[in-house]
Amino acid sequence: MPVTPLHAALAVTRRPNEAPRRTLVDIASASEPVAVSVLESARPGFFYPRIIFGGGAQLDFLVPADPVISEGRVKAEKVSLTGYQETLSVRLEPRLTLGFKILHPTNLAQVRSWWIEWASLGRQSEIILDRFGTCAGQYEYDNFNTTFSRAHCLYNPFEPRHFVPSRGLFSVQFQFRQGQDETLVP
Repeated sequence: MPVTPLHAALAVTRRPNEAPRRTLVDIASASEPVAVSVLESARPGFFYPRIIFGGGAQLDFLVPADPVISEGRVKAEKVSLTGYQETLSVRLEPRLTLGFKILHPTNLAQVRSWWIEWASLGRQSEIILDRFGTCAGQYEYDNFNTTFSRAHCLYNPFEPRHFVPSRGLFSVQFQFRQGQDETLVP
C-alpha cells in the first residue's frame, strides 16, 4: 500500500515544539505527585483540602474534594424509674464527609500512610477545607473551613475504588467529626 501524504500526516505523533507525553508508568514512578489531567490543576472556587497531623505533617490533595457537612444532635436517652422517657440534649456535632472522585496513586499512597500511621489509631487531625482560600461565599467555606481543628476520623475502612477500570485512578471517602480537646479528657 503506498504511503500518501494523509498517511504521513496521521503517523506524526506530536508536533515539533510539543513536549513528549508522559505515560502512566512515568507518572506512577515519579516521586512528586503530578497532575494527570487538566482537571487536576488547581482551580479557584473548588475545595482542595489540607490535613495537618502529627505535629505539623501536612497532607495536601491535588484534586478537589466534595465536602458534605451534616450537623446532628448528640443526645442521651434513658427510661427513668417511673417509666418516663428522658432525653438529654448534649450538643450539636458537625460531621464532615470528604469524598475524592479522582485520586492519583502517589497521592493515594500518602493518604494510606496517613490512615495507617495516624487516623486508624484514633488520633486527631486538623482539616482545612480550602487551603487556597478561594471558596469564600460558599456555605462550607464560610461556616466550616476552620471548624475541624480536632477532626477525628470515624470508623470507615480504607477502601479506595477504581474510578476508571483501565486507568490507575481511585476514589476514596472519609468521614470526620469534631473531637474533644485531648488535654481536657481525663
